[in-house]
Amino acid sequence: VATTLDAINVKALPPTKGMEFDYRTQVYSDAFNVYAAVIRSVWVCLIGLGVAVGLRVAGALTIGPLFLSIATTVSVAVAVSRLLAAETPGRVYAALAFGPLLWLLSVAANTSLLTVLLLTSFLCALHHANQMSRHYALWMHANVFLPRQVRQSWLSVWRPTEWYGYVMEAILPPKVRRHPASELDRLERRERSHYALGFALACVAFLLATLVYLLCVPAPLAGFVAVAVFVIALTAYGIAHALAYDKTVDPRLVFRTLGRAYVSWLTYNFHGTLAAGVFQSPYGFTFGRYLRTVVTLFLISIAVLPVAGYFPLGLPLFGYDSFLDAAATPMPWDGISIQALLNDEPGRIFPPSPDIQLSPDQADYVEHLPADQRDAAKEDLLAFNRTAYARADAAQRLLGRPEAVLWVYLRGFLSRDPRVIVSAMFAFLGCLLAPPAILAAMWLAIGGRVLVHHFLTLEGDGNCKARYHPSERPPLWDTYFQRLRESEFVAEVPEKPGIAERDHLFMGFYADQDYPILLSRAVLAEHAHITGDSGAGKSALGIAPLIHQLIAGGEDSIVVIDLKGDRTLFEAVRDSVARLNAGRDPEARIPFRWFTNRPECATYVFNPFLQEDMRNVTLHQKVEILVKSLGLDYGEGYGTSYYSGVHRFVLKQLLESGVQFDSFRELDDYFRDASGGVWKDIDIRPSLRDDATHLFTTVASLASLDALNITPKHRLPAPVMDQRIDMGKVVRSPHVLYFYMHPALEEAAVRAVAKLALHSLLVAAVRRGASSHRVYTVVDEFQQVASEDLQIFLRQARSAKIPVILANQTLSDLRTKQFDLIPTVLGNTRFRQVFSASDLLQQNILIEASGEAVYEMFSYKQSEGGQVQVAPDGKVWYTATEHIGPRMRRNTIIQASDDECTSLVHVTRGHGFSQFGGFLFPMRCLFHIPLREYQRREEAAWPAQSDHPGTFTPPLDDSRPTAPSG
Repeated sequence: VATTLDAINVKALPPTKGMEFDYRTQVYSDAFNVYAAVIRSVWVCLIGLGVAVGLRVAGALTIGPLFLSIATTVSVAVAVSRLLAAETPGRVYAALAFGPLLWLLSVAANTSLLTVLLLTSFLCALHHANQMSRHYALWMHANVFLPRQVRQSWLSVWRPTEWYGYVMEAILPPKVRRHPASELDRLERRERSHYALGFALACVAFLLATLVYLLCVPAPLAGFVAVAVFVIALTAYGIAHALAYDKTVDPRLVFRTLGRAYVSWLTYNFHGTLAAGVFQSPYGFTFGRYLRTVVTLFLISIAVLPVAGYFPLGLPLFGYDSFLDAAATPMPWDGISIQALLNDEPGRIFPPSPDIQLSPDQADYVEHLPADQRDAAKEDLLAFNRTAYARADAAQRLLGRPEAVLWVYLRGFLSRDPRVIVSAMFAFLGCLLAPPAILAAMWLAIGGRVLVHHFLTLEGDGNCKARYHPSERPPLWDTYFQRLRESEFVAEVPEKPGIAERDHLFMGFYADQDYPILLSRAVLAEHAHITGDSGAGKSALGIAPLIHQLIAGGEDSIVVIDLKGDRTLFEAVRDSVARLNAGRDPEARIPFRWFTNRPECATYVFNPFLQEDMRNVTLHQKVEILVKSLGLDYGEGYGTSYYSGVHRFVLKQLLESGVQFDSFRELDDYFRDASGGVWKDIDIRPSLRDDATHLFTTVASLASLDALNITPKHRLPAPVMDQRIDMGKVVRSPHVLYFYMHPALEEAAVRAVAKLALHSLLVAAVRRGASSHRVYTVVDEFQQVASEDLQIFLRQARSAKIPVILANQTLSDLRTKQFDLIPTVLGNTRFRQVFSASDLLQQNILIEASGEAVYEMFSYKQSEGGQVQVAPDGKVWYTATEHIGPRMRRNTIIQASDDECTSLVHVTRGHGFSQFGGFLFPMRCLFHIPLREYQRREEAAWPAQSDHPGTFTPPLDDSRPTAPSG
């Protein structure tokens, strides 16, 4: 029972680290990723502010042994629960260390170790800025339009990219180069030196901010000034350094690039897929990178916010009097000592209020007043003294401990002083924005120029084209195919042969999880089946891209039997061969031959009787090949076996008589001579001749095809016979054959020609023996040649290295009154692709083959009056019931059939990087050519005979080429 609908089987995948496909997965839209990054950042800053203030204010409690014991106990409990839940050791160790680390952080934040914490946070931010820069630089390096040579050269220069790598290379420069220096190398090494300069400038800015802070202490704004100097210095340097790279760069491009990099850092690979071919950040999944940002911002918040006095920005705006007046406001808890709460006098939580007395001058003044005024004057003077004491105490606190400003803000809120309230809002924004501003300034100084450089050279967008991209951008599908084809990555598996990335075919992308689907050639070697209604994209999205990749390998032969006459598919195969041969010597070019029954169209000769291997088989083998190829074997059963035997007997008697014939036309001539000729030399009763009518009519229909009956006796140029289609050559060296058949013209003859081609190919492969050379055979609309012997043919073809790719519209086409080939096809094909499933039979088969999953059905109770019944606690009474159902439901199949570019794929057994657990899954396909190219192929003219000397053009009528005289 599946727990997830994702079909990828990660455990069965070979090692994928180092794969060159590097697809940049993206499940959600750009807008959603920006939203998620903003929300995550706000939460981190809010929690960081709360933790920083909490650790400082509660310092008297958190640095004691009580907090350590509580934190350690909680950590041990969480670690034990994770251990019992069989979670990974890393999660157990992280839970175990969290409590003690939090205690240690509290001690550092509330003691003289704050300086060490400040330096630690700076180094952590420096390292984090380098990590974010490296992540996005590598992400841009994975751009699919980037040529492989540029990628490799770029990586050779930019490794290592950790900050300590630059330090080590500055101390000990490398002496050995992997390859000769090029202009690209020199440019990248210059930019790398500029990148290393950012680390030095960040250290200088840190020292400058520290000096400013020491000079301004004990002013309350000393920390704010130091932070402002640090941020402004790094920002100014980062912008100036980035603009110095290219004077034409818009300053907004710098911030847009950093914004994209930050969003990519927090959201890339949101779903955490480990599928083969996906670009993996060197810093792990999204959660791991987010955790790095959380730790960095926490450290900055804990170290910087107290030093900055929590940004009392209201002091210069409203003056000190507002704060002192707020501090002097009488509150109910005035008996509580501020010193005790701020850890100045531990142990005195509720000290007595200070005894405020009149000064001697004030007492003397009161004594000289009339008796009825003394009490009121004394109370006024005592209130004045209390306010003065409070103001003086508050002033001392503001200069002494940063957390005193928080106490003042609280009293100001309760006193409803608008100036203090506005100041508190400014302080909150300052505390909230300061940590990310510090990190962003460091990132801008370190990675601003390098990311702009990489964006302009590796990535680009609609407004600017990347300089390292090709001058003319190829189709997107072609770039993925080329990257896969040019890869040199080989996965090493213990005790097994290495798995090469280039031995896979690019099929499309997983529709839901957005990762590439790579099909191993070993899977395709055990046959494939493609179905789809007319117009569903079966040829344009399935067959044509598959054939293009097989031809581009240049190592195997391809035979296409097109039983519907698809003009665009023919041109696709023709263009693929031309593209492959474009850069080859004439001797190394792969021959392309085609056969067609279209009138007045140039074609190559395909004569089954002149096949090299057909001449070397035994008499009984030749009879069997002809009977099965011509569809004269009706299977076992009463009546059917008799007529099959009649056909075998007639052909056997004919061959044993010694009569020589080299074509169906010659054989038809013999059959037509009913009054004498061959029938006089063959011992066949007239009744048997009457029962062999199907044999005679089939031969007669094949005799009408000129291109099927050309022999050396005909007066045709020598290249016509020299370059005729011979399956013996196809199974021994790379060839591409295309049988372009029009069934509407001669349905019976077309079906017979297709079966003749298949059996001729099988005979040649069997006679060839063991070989690594494969002949991929594509049969479009193969239901026209389907018969009961298909299972035997598929089994023999697999052992003879003839992978067969069958294509038809629906599974229902394979079920007739005479036979049911659905079990045969499903049992003998390892790869299946469904572009549309409109009939219920195929939908049911897909549902049953998809596997099972656990579902929950929710329900609630409703009274007769229509009101939902509730539980005693006032909540709605819901119930959930688990049940097992198919992994893929009918609605999913219907939606996939409706989508033009979505198909359902089933790999029954995985191999290499094609590991999908044997489950059915939806796949999003790409058109491998643009629409204008498709239209050009659709309207292209048929190849001219003058351009292909090995072809000839049959006449439109039924006239036959004459034999040469003599």
